[in-house]
Amino acid sequence: MAETGEWSTPMFLGRFFLYKPPLIYWLSGVSAKTFGVSAWALRLPSILATSFVAGLAVAWILAETAWWRALLAAIALLACPLFLDLGKRNMTDAVIMAVIVSSAWLLARRKPIETLAGCIAIGILCKSIAGLIPILIAAAWWLAATDRPPLKRLVLATGLGLLIASPWFVYQWETHRRWFEAEFIGVELLAYGASAPPQTSAEFAPTFYALRLWENSRSLCVMFLLALPALAAALRKRQSSGAIALSFAIAIMTAAMLGYQYRNATYLLPLLPLLAIAGAVYAPAGGLFAASLLLAWTPEQASQPGDGLRVVRLAEEYCEMSRGNELIVVGIPDDFSISTLPLARLRYAIQGAAGDTAQITLDFRRMGIILPVAEFNGQADSRYAAELRRWGLPNSDALGSVIAWDRPEELAELVRAHSEADFLFGPAAPAPPAESHRIVTAHGARLLLSHQALPLARPRLRACRL
Repeated sequence: MAETGEWSTPMFLGRFFLYKPPLIYWLSGVSAKTFGVSAWALRLPSILATSFVAGLAVAWILAETAWWRALLAAIALLACPLFLDLGKRNMTDAVIMAVIVSSAWLLARRKPIETLAGCIAIGILCKSIAGLIPILIAAAWWLAATDRPPLKRLVLATGLGLLIASPWFVYQWETHRRWFEAEFIGVELLAYGASAPPQTSAEFAPTFYALRLWENSRSLCVMFLLALPALAAALRKRQSSGAIALSFAIAIMTAAMLGYQYRNATYLLPLLPLLAIAGAVYAPAGGLFAASLLLAWTPEQASQPGDGLRVVRLAEEYCEMSRGNELIVVGIPDDFSISTLPLARLRYAIQGAAGDTAQITLDFRRMGIILPVAEFNGQADSRYAAELRRWGLPNSDALGSVIAWDRPEELAELVRAHSEADFLFGPAAPAPPAESHRIVTAHGARLLLSHQALPLARPRLRACRL
Protein backbone atom coordinates (compact mmCIF):
# COMPACT_ATOMS: atom_id res chain seq x y z
CA MET A 1 0.00 0.00 0.00
CA ALA A 2 2.75 2.43 0.95
CA GLU A 3 4.68 1.79 -2.27
CA THR A 4 1.86 1.63 -4.81
CA GLY A 5 -0.63 4.08 -3.30
CA GLU A 6 -3.42 1.50 -3.61
CA TRP A 7 -5.03 1.81 -0.17
CA SER A 8 -8.55 0.58 -0.88
CA THR A 9 -7.87 -3.12 -1.47
CA PRO A 10 -5.13 -5.12 0.29
CA MET A 11 -2.88 -7.03 -2.13
CA PHE A 12 -0.35 -9.77 -1.41
CA LEU A 13 2.03 -11.24 -4.00
CA GLY A 14 -0.13 -9.88 -6.80
CA ARG A 15 -3.54 -11.08 -5.58
CA PHE A 16 -6.31 -9.63 -3.44
CA PHE A 17 -5.96 -10.32 0.27
CA LEU A 18 -9.43 -10.00 1.78
CA TYR A 19 -9.26 -12.29 4.79
CA LYS A 20 -9.44 -9.34 7.15
CA PRO A 21 -10.67 -5.74 6.85
CA PRO A 22 -7.90 -3.24 6.12
CA LEU A 23 -7.41 -1.14 9.26
CA ILE A 24 -4.23 -2.85 10.49
CA TYR A 25 -2.86 -2.70 6.92
CA TRP A 26 -3.65 1.00 6.70
CA LEU A 27 -1.93 1.73 10.01
CA SER A 28 1.13 -0.35 9.11
CA GLY A 29 1.24 1.21 5.65
CA VAL A 30 1.22 4.72 7.06
CA SER A 31 4.00 3.73 9.44
CA ALA A 32 6.06 2.18 6.61
CA LYS A 33 5.49 5.27 4.49
CA THR A 34 6.71 7.45 7.36
CA PHE A 35 9.60 5.41 8.78
CA GLY A 36 10.58 3.02 5.98
CA VAL A 37 10.28 -0.75 5.68
CA SER A 38 11.30 -2.43 8.93
CA ALA A 39 9.80 -4.78 11.45
CA TRP A 40 9.72 -1.89 13.93
CA ALA A 41 7.74 0.33 11.57
CA LEU A 42 5.29 -2.40 10.57
CA ARG A 43 4.73 -3.36 14.21
CA LEU A 44 4.46 0.20 15.52
CA PRO A 45 0.61 0.33 15.47
CA SER A 46 0.42 -2.84 17.57
CA ILE A 47 3.11 -1.58 19.94
CA LEU A 48 1.23 1.70 20.44
CA ALA A 49 -2.08 -0.11 20.96
CA THR A 50 -0.53 -2.42 23.58
CA SER A 51 1.13 0.49 25.37
CA PHE A 52 -2.19 2.33 25.39
CA VAL A 53 -3.94 -0.67 26.95
CA ALA A 54 -1.30 -1.00 29.66
CA GLY A 55 -1.72 2.68 30.52
CA LEU A 56 -5.52 2.45 30.43
CA ALA A 57 -5.46 -0.56 32.77
CA VAL A 58 -3.34 1.37 35.28
CA ALA A 59 -5.63 4.41 35.01
CA TRP A 60 -8.71 2.22 35.59
CA ILE A 61 -7.16 0.63 38.69
CA LEU A 62 -6.01 4.00 40.09
CA ALA A 63 -9.57 5.33 39.73
CA GLU A 64 -10.88 2.41 41.80
CA THR A 65 -8.24 1.60 44.42
CA ALA A 66 -4.73 2.20 45.81
CA TRP A 67 -1.66 2.92 43.73
CA TRP A 68 0.26 -0.12 44.93
CA ARG A 69 -2.42 -2.40 43.52
CA ALA A 70 -2.03 -0.70 40.15
CA LEU A 71 1.72 -1.19 40.38
CA LEU A 72 1.44 -4.93 41.13
CA ALA A 73 -1.07 -5.40 38.31
CA ALA A 74 1.14 -3.51 35.85
CA ILE A 75 4.16 -5.62 36.78
CA ALA A 76 2.16 -8.85 36.40
CA LEU A 77 0.79 -7.73 33.04
CA LEU A 78 4.11 -6.56 31.63
CA ALA A 79 5.81 -9.74 32.86
CA CYS A 80 3.34 -11.91 30.96
CA PRO A 81 5.15 -13.42 27.93
CA LEU A 82 1.89 -13.72 26.00
CA PHE A 83 1.09 -10.03 26.49
CA LEU A 84 4.55 -8.87 25.46
CA ASP A 85 4.89 -11.24 22.49
CA LEU A 86 1.44 -10.87 20.94
CA GLY A 87 1.26 -7.20 21.80
CA LYS A 88 4.17 -6.32 19.54
CA ARG A 89 3.27 -8.45 16.53
CA ASN A 90 1.87 -6.87 13.40
CA MET A 91 -1.49 -8.58 13.88
CA THR A 92 -5.06 -7.45 14.49
CA ASP A 93 -5.17 -8.70 18.09
CA ALA A 94 -3.48 -5.72 19.77
CA VAL A 95 -5.91 -3.26 18.20
CA ILE A 96 -8.89 -5.49 19.09
CA MET A 97 -7.57 -5.65 22.67
CA ALA A 98 -7.49 -1.85 22.78
CA VAL A 99 -11.05 -1.69 21.43
CA ILE A 100 -12.46 -4.18 23.97
CA VAL A 101 -10.70 -2.68 27.01
CA SER A 102 -11.62 0.85 25.91
CA SER A 103 -15.28 -0.16 25.51
CA ALA A 104 -15.39 -1.62 29.01
CA TRP A 105 -13.62 1.46 30.41
CA LEU A 106 -16.07 3.87 28.76
CA LEU A 107 -18.97 1.96 30.32
CA ALA A 108 -17.25 1.68 33.70
CA ARG A 109 -16.59 5.43 33.84
CA ARG A 110 -20.12 6.18 32.53
CA LYS A 111 -18.89 8.14 29.56
CA PRO A 112 -21.54 9.12 26.98
CA ILE A 113 -22.58 5.83 25.42
CA GLU A 114 -22.37 7.36 21.94
CA THR A 115 -18.57 7.26 22.31
CA LEU A 116 -18.80 3.49 21.81
CA ALA A 117 -19.42 4.15 18.12
CA GLY A 118 -15.71 4.73 17.60
CA CYS A 119 -14.79 1.45 19.31
CA ILE A 120 -17.35 -0.45 17.25
CA ALA A 121 -16.15 1.04 13.96
CA ILE A 122 -12.46 0.44 14.73
CA GLY A 123 -13.15 -3.13 15.83
CA ILE A 124 -15.12 -4.00 12.70
CA LEU A 125 -12.57 -2.39 10.38
CA CYS A 126 -9.83 -4.30 12.16
CA LYS A 127 -11.30 -7.79 12.62
CA SER A 128 -14.83 -7.90 11.15
CA ILE A 129 -17.21 -9.78 13.47
CA ALA A 130 -14.83 -9.47 16.43
CA GLY A 131 -15.71 -5.78 16.27
CA LEU A 132 -19.21 -6.69 17.42
CA ILE A 133 -17.90 -7.65 20.88
CA PRO A 134 -18.17 -4.02 22.15
CA ILE A 135 -21.86 -4.09 21.13
CA LEU A 136 -22.45 -7.27 23.15
CA ILE A 137 -20.61 -5.85 26.17
CA ALA A 138 -22.62 -2.63 26.00
CA ALA A 139 -25.92 -4.52 25.61
CA ALA A 140 -25.18 -6.75 28.62
CA TRP A 141 -24.06 -3.74 30.67
CA TRP A 142 -27.25 -1.86 29.74
CA LEU A 143 -29.45 -4.76 30.87
CA ALA A 144 -27.64 -5.10 34.22
CA ALA A 145 -26.99 -1.44 35.12
CA THR A 146 -29.44 0.33 37.40
CA ASP A 147 -28.70 3.85 36.20
CA ARG A 148 -28.64 3.36 32.45
CA PRO A 149 -29.15 5.70 29.51
CA PRO A 150 -32.19 5.37 27.22
CA LEU A 151 -32.05 2.37 24.92
CA LYS A 152 -32.27 4.59 21.85
CA ARG A 153 -28.84 6.06 22.67
CA LEU A 154 -27.30 2.59 22.70
CA VAL A 155 -29.01 1.79 19.40
CA LEU A 156 -27.76 5.11 18.00
CA ALA A 157 -24.18 4.34 19.03
CA THR A 158 -24.39 0.88 17.46
CA GLY A 159 -25.86 2.19 14.23
CA LEU A 160 -23.30 4.97 14.01
CA GLY A 161 -20.41 2.54 14.51
CA LEU A 162 -21.75 0.20 11.84
CA LEU A 163 -22.28 3.13 9.48
CA ILE A 164 -18.72 4.39 9.90
CA ALA A 165 -17.30 0.94 9.19
CA SER A 166 -19.57 0.05 6.27
CA PRO A 167 -18.06 1.92 3.25
CA TRP A 168 -15.09 -0.44 2.82
CA PHE A 169 -17.31 -3.53 2.91
CA VAL A 170 -19.77 -1.99 0.45
CA TYR A 171 -16.90 -1.03 -1.86
CA GLN A 172 -15.43 -4.55 -1.87
CA TRP A 173 -18.88 -6.08 -2.38
CA GLU A 174 -19.49 -3.88 -5.40
CA THR A 175 -15.98 -3.92 -6.85
CA HIS A 176 -14.55 -7.38 -6.08
CA ARG A 177 -17.70 -9.30 -5.22
CA ARG A 178 -16.60 -12.78 -6.28
CA TRP A 179 -13.32 -12.63 -4.37
CA PHE A 180 -14.94 -10.91 -1.37
CA GLU A 181 -17.65 -13.55 -1.13
CA ALA A 182 -15.24 -16.44 -1.55
CA GLU A 183 -12.39 -15.30 0.70
CA PHE A 184 -13.83 -12.96 3.32
CA ILE A 185 -17.23 -14.61 3.74
CA GLY A 186 -16.55 -18.16 2.58
CA VAL A 187 -13.11 -18.75 4.08
CA GLU A 188 -12.66 -16.33 6.98
CA LEU A 189 -16.18 -16.14 8.40
CA LEU A 190 -17.75 -19.48 7.45
CA ALA A 191 -14.89 -21.97 7.06
CA TYR A 192 -12.92 -20.78 10.09
CA GLY A 193 -15.71 -19.33 12.19
CA ALA A 194 -18.79 -21.47 11.63
CA SER A 195 -17.42 -24.82 10.49
CA ALA A 196 -14.70 -27.12 11.83
CA PRO A 197 -11.40 -26.08 10.19
CA PRO A 198 -8.13 -28.01 10.64
CA GLN A 199 -6.78 -27.26 14.12
CA THR A 200 -3.24 -26.85 15.36
CA SER A 201 -4.19 -28.79 18.50
CA ALA A 202 -6.61 -31.63 19.23
CA GLU A 203 -7.27 -30.37 22.77
CA PHE A 204 -10.76 -29.50 23.95
CA ALA A 205 -11.18 -25.73 23.46
CA PRO A 206 -11.56 -24.77 27.19
CA THR A 207 -8.55 -26.95 28.04
CA PHE A 208 -6.55 -25.45 25.16
CA TYR A 209 -7.09 -21.88 26.36
CA ALA A 210 -6.86 -22.63 30.09
CA LEU A 211 -3.49 -24.35 29.72
CA ARG A 212 -2.00 -21.56 27.64
CA LEU A 213 -3.35 -18.91 29.97
CA TRP A 214 -1.85 -20.68 32.99
CA GLU A 215 1.48 -21.35 31.26
CA ASN A 216 1.92 -17.69 30.35
CA SER A 217 0.07 -15.80 33.09
CA ARG A 218 0.12 -17.67 36.40
CA SER A 219 0.07 -14.53 38.50
CA LEU A 220 -2.83 -13.01 36.52
CA CYS A 221 -4.81 -16.26 36.83
CA VAL A 222 -4.33 -16.41 40.60
CA MET A 223 -5.11 -12.70 41.01
CA PHE A 224 -8.36 -13.15 39.09
CA LEU A 225 -9.41 -16.29 40.97
CA LEU A 226 -8.81 -14.51 44.28
CA ALA A 227 -10.87 -11.57 43.04
CA LEU A 228 -13.86 -13.63 41.93
CA PRO A 229 -15.80 -13.59 45.27
CA ALA A 230 -15.59 -9.81 45.66
CA LEU A 231 -16.27 -9.22 41.97
CA ALA A 232 -19.33 -11.51 42.09
CA ALA A 233 -20.61 -9.71 45.21
CA ALA A 234 -20.22 -6.32 43.53
CA LEU A 235 -21.99 -7.64 40.44
CA ARG A 236 -24.93 -8.93 42.51
CA LYS A 237 -25.38 -5.53 44.14
CA ARG A 238 -25.43 -3.90 40.68
CA GLN A 239 -24.15 -0.67 42.22
CA SER A 240 -20.73 -0.57 40.59
CA SER A 241 -20.72 0.27 36.91
CA GLY A 242 -17.08 -0.80 36.78
CA ALA A 243 -17.83 -4.27 38.18
CA ILE A 244 -20.67 -4.75 35.68
CA ALA A 245 -18.62 -3.62 32.67
CA LEU A 246 -15.58 -5.64 33.73
CA SER A 247 -17.55 -8.81 34.45
CA PHE A 248 -19.42 -8.78 31.17
CA ALA A 249 -16.32 -7.89 29.17
CA ILE A 250 -14.54 -10.95 30.59
CA ALA A 251 -17.58 -13.21 30.17
CA ILE A 252 -18.38 -12.14 26.61
CA MET A 253 -14.76 -12.25 25.48
CA THR A 254 -14.46 -15.78 26.90
CA ALA A 255 -17.71 -16.90 25.25
CA ALA A 256 -16.63 -15.43 21.89
CA MET A 257 -13.25 -17.13 22.13
CA LEU A 258 -14.80 -20.52 22.91
CA GLY A 259 -17.59 -20.08 20.37
CA TYR A 260 -15.29 -19.36 17.43
CA GLN A 261 -14.47 -22.70 15.84
CA TYR A 262 -10.78 -22.06 15.19
CA ARG A 263 -8.55 -22.26 18.28
CA ASN A 264 -5.75 -19.74 18.51
CA ALA A 265 -3.80 -18.57 21.58
CA THR A 266 -3.75 -15.02 20.19
CA TYR A 267 -7.44 -14.72 21.12
CA LEU A 268 -6.37 -14.66 24.79
CA LEU A 269 -4.73 -11.26 24.42
CA PRO A 270 -7.78 -9.06 25.26
CA LEU A 271 -8.43 -11.14 28.38
CA LEU A 272 -5.06 -10.41 29.97
CA PRO A 273 -5.55 -6.70 30.86
CA LEU A 274 -9.14 -7.43 31.97
CA LEU A 275 -7.88 -10.12 34.36
CA ALA A 276 -5.20 -7.74 35.63
CA ILE A 277 -7.78 -5.03 36.35
CA ALA A 278 -10.15 -7.44 38.09
CA GLY A 279 -7.36 -8.88 40.22
CA ALA A 280 -5.96 -5.52 41.21
CA VAL A 281 -9.31 -4.00 42.18
CA TYR A 282 -11.06 -6.95 43.84
CA ALA A 283 -8.43 -9.42 45.12
CA PRO A 284 -7.61 -9.27 48.86
CA ALA A 285 -4.36 -7.53 49.70
CA GLY A 286 -2.56 -10.61 51.04
CA GLY A 287 -3.59 -12.72 48.09
CA LEU A 288 -2.49 -10.01 45.68
CA PHE A 289 1.02 -9.98 47.15
CA ALA A 290 1.11 -13.78 47.13
CA ALA A 291 0.04 -13.87 43.48
CA SER A 292 2.80 -11.46 42.56
CA LEU A 293 5.34 -13.98 43.88
CA LEU A 294 4.27 -16.37 41.13
CA LEU A 295 6.08 -14.14 38.67
CA ALA A 296 9.24 -15.96 39.69
CA TRP A 297 7.68 -19.24 38.55
CA THR A 298 7.22 -18.14 34.96
CA PRO A 299 9.94 -19.93 33.00
CA GLU A 300 11.99 -17.86 30.62
CA GLN A 301 12.69 -19.68 27.41
CA ALA A 302 15.91 -18.87 25.64
CA SER A 303 15.09 -17.62 22.19
CA GLN A 304 17.08 -19.36 19.48
CA PRO A 305 16.71 -18.14 15.91
CA GLY A 306 15.06 -20.79 13.75
CA ASP A 307 15.87 -21.61 10.16
CA GLY A 308 13.32 -19.09 8.91
CA LEU A 309 14.80 -16.18 10.88
CA ARG A 310 18.37 -17.05 9.91
CA VAL A 311 17.45 -17.12 6.23
CA VAL A 312 15.59 -13.81 6.55
CA ARG A 313 18.94 -12.33 7.60
CA LEU A 314 20.45 -13.50 4.32
CA ALA A 315 17.44 -12.13 2.44
CA GLU A 316 18.08 -8.74 4.07
CA GLU A 317 21.67 -8.81 2.88
CA TYR A 318 20.45 -9.74 -0.59
CA CYS A 319 18.00 -6.82 -0.50
CA GLU A 320 20.87 -4.43 0.19
CA MET A 321 22.44 -5.49 -3.13
CA SER A 322 19.62 -3.59 -4.91
CA ARG A 323 19.25 -6.24 -7.62
CA GLY A 324 16.31 -6.04 -9.99
CA ASN A 325 16.15 -9.80 -10.62
CA GLU A 326 13.16 -11.69 -9.31
CA LEU A 327 13.91 -13.75 -6.21
CA ILE A 328 12.56 -17.28 -5.82
CA VAL A 329 12.60 -18.53 -2.23
CA VAL A 330 12.92 -22.30 -1.79
CA GLY A 331 12.25 -24.40 1.30
CA ILE A 332 12.19 -21.63 3.90
CA PRO A 333 9.70 -21.58 6.82
CA ASP A 334 9.77 -17.78 7.05
CA ASP A 335 5.99 -17.22 7.44
CA PHE A 336 6.29 -14.95 4.39
CA SER A 337 8.49 -12.49 6.31
CA ILE A 338 10.67 -12.03 3.23
CA SER A 339 7.64 -10.58 1.44
CA THR A 340 7.99 -7.45 3.60
CA LEU A 341 11.37 -6.65 2.04
CA PRO A 342 11.43 -4.19 -0.90
CA LEU A 343 12.32 -6.72 -3.59
CA ALA A 344 11.80 -6.34 -7.34
CA ARG A 345 9.69 -9.52 -7.56
CA LEU A 346 9.25 -12.40 -5.13
CA ARG A 347 8.02 -15.96 -5.66
CA TYR A 348 7.95 -18.94 -3.31
CA ALA A 349 8.83 -22.49 -4.41
CA ILE A 350 7.07 -24.81 -1.96
CA GLN A 351 7.29 -28.58 -1.94
CA GLY A 352 3.90 -30.25 -2.37
CA ALA A 353 2.02 -26.95 -2.66
CA ALA A 354 -0.10 -28.12 -5.60
CA GLY A 355 -1.66 -30.92 -3.57
CA ASP A 356 -1.69 -29.35 -0.09
CA THR A 357 -5.21 -29.54 1.36
CA ALA A 358 -4.30 -28.79 4.97
CA GLN A 359 -5.17 -25.10 4.64
CA ILE A 360 -8.59 -23.67 3.88
CA THR A 361 -8.02 -21.28 0.98
CA LEU A 362 -9.34 -20.46 -2.44
CA ASP A 363 -8.46 -22.80 -5.30
CA PHE A 364 -5.20 -21.06 -6.15
CA ARG A 365 -4.13 -24.01 -8.29
CA ARG A 366 -7.07 -23.57 -10.65
CA MET A 367 -6.35 -19.83 -10.87
CA GLY A 368 -2.68 -20.36 -11.74
CA ILE A 369 -1.48 -18.57 -8.61
CA ILE A 370 0.06 -21.94 -7.68
CA LEU A 371 1.85 -23.52 -10.65
CA PRO A 372 3.80 -26.79 -10.88
CA VAL A 373 7.37 -26.43 -12.11
CA ALA A 374 6.59 -27.80 -15.59
CA GLU A 375 3.80 -25.26 -16.14
CA PHE A 376 5.81 -22.40 -14.68
CA ASN A 377 8.74 -23.18 -16.96
CA GLY A 378 6.34 -23.39 -19.87
CA GLN A 379 5.02 -19.87 -19.30
CA ALA A 380 1.34 -20.77 -18.83
CA ASP A 381 0.16 -17.13 -18.70
CA SER A 382 -2.44 -17.38 -21.47
CA ARG A 383 -4.07 -20.44 -19.95
CA TYR A 384 -4.81 -18.75 -16.63
CA ALA A 385 -5.11 -15.06 -17.52
CA ALA A 386 -8.81 -15.36 -18.32
CA GLU A 387 -9.47 -17.15 -15.03
CA LEU A 388 -7.74 -14.38 -13.08
CA ARG A 389 -9.82 -11.80 -14.92
CA ARG A 390 -12.97 -13.68 -13.93
CA TRP A 391 -11.87 -13.33 -10.32
CA GLY A 392 -11.44 -9.59 -10.80
CA LEU A 393 -7.65 -9.30 -10.63
CA PRO A 394 -6.45 -6.30 -12.66
CA ASN A 395 -3.40 -8.06 -14.16
CA SER A 396 -1.45 -11.32 -14.19
CA ASP A 397 1.04 -10.41 -11.44
CA ALA A 398 -0.24 -13.22 -9.23
CA LEU A 399 0.52 -15.95 -11.77
CA GLY A 400 3.05 -18.40 -10.37
CA SER A 401 3.42 -16.59 -7.05
CA VAL A 402 3.90 -20.08 -5.63
CA ILE A 403 5.81 -22.69 -7.65
CA ALA A 404 4.95 -26.25 -6.58
CA TRP A 405 7.60 -28.95 -6.72
CA ASP A 406 7.74 -32.52 -5.41
CA ARG A 407 11.11 -34.01 -6.43
CA PRO A 408 14.64 -32.52 -6.26
CA GLU A 409 14.92 -33.06 -10.02
CA GLU A 410 12.07 -30.62 -10.57
CA LEU A 411 13.84 -28.04 -8.45
CA ALA A 412 17.05 -28.42 -10.44
CA GLU A 413 15.02 -28.04 -13.63
CA LEU A 414 13.49 -24.83 -12.25
CA VAL A 415 16.92 -23.31 -11.53
CA ARG A 416 18.33 -24.22 -14.94
CA ALA A 417 15.30 -22.87 -16.79
CA HIS A 418 15.48 -19.50 -15.05
CA SER A 419 19.07 -18.39 -15.18
CA GLU A 420 17.88 -14.76 -15.09
CA ALA A 421 16.30 -15.19 -11.61
CA ASP A 422 18.00 -15.26 -8.23
CA PHE A 423 17.25 -18.08 -5.76
CA LEU A 424 17.37 -18.34 -1.98
CA PHE A 425 17.64 -21.94 -0.74
CA GLY A 426 16.87 -22.79 2.87
CA PRO A 427 18.97 -25.23 4.94
CA ALA A 428 16.56 -28.12 4.31
CA ALA A 429 16.27 -27.61 0.54
CA PRO A 430 18.11 -29.97 -1.83
CA ALA A 431 21.49 -28.85 -3.14
CA PRO A 432 20.96 -26.62 -6.19
CA PRO A 433 22.80 -26.88 -9.51
CA ALA A 434 25.63 -24.38 -9.73
CA GLU A 435 26.44 -23.93 -13.41
CA SER A 436 23.99 -21.09 -14.13
CA HIS A 437 24.45 -19.07 -10.91
CA ARG A 438 27.04 -17.85 -8.48
CA ILE A 439 26.44 -19.42 -5.06
CA VAL A 440 26.87 -17.49 -1.80
CA THR A 441 26.56 -19.46 1.45
CA ALA A 442 25.72 -17.69 4.72
CA HIS A 443 23.49 -18.12 7.78
CA GLY A 444 23.05 -21.78 6.92
CA ALA A 445 21.39 -20.95 3.59
CA ARG A 446 22.48 -20.65 -0.04
CA LEU A 447 21.95 -17.65 -2.27
CA LEU A 448 22.11 -18.26 -6.02
CA LEU A 449 22.92 -15.06 -7.90
CA SER A 450 22.24 -14.89 -11.61
CA HIS A 451 25.14 -13.79 -13.79
CA GLN A 452 22.68 -11.37 -15.42
CA ALA A 453 22.40 -8.69 -12.71
CA LEU A 454 19.46 -6.36 -13.36
CA PRO A 455 18.99 -2.88 -11.86
CA LEU A 456 15.89 -2.06 -9.85
CA ALA A 457 13.25 -0.65 -12.19
CA ARG A 458 12.13 2.00 -9.70
CA PRO A 459 13.18 3.26 -6.29
CA ARG A 460 11.62 1.45 -3.37
CA LEU A 461 10.87 2.46 0.17
CA ARG A 462 13.91 2.58 2.42
CA ALA A 463 14.56 -0.87 3.89
CA CYS A 464 15.86 -1.53 7.40
CA ARG A 465 16.79 -4.80 9.02
CA LEU A 466 13.75 -6.88 10.03
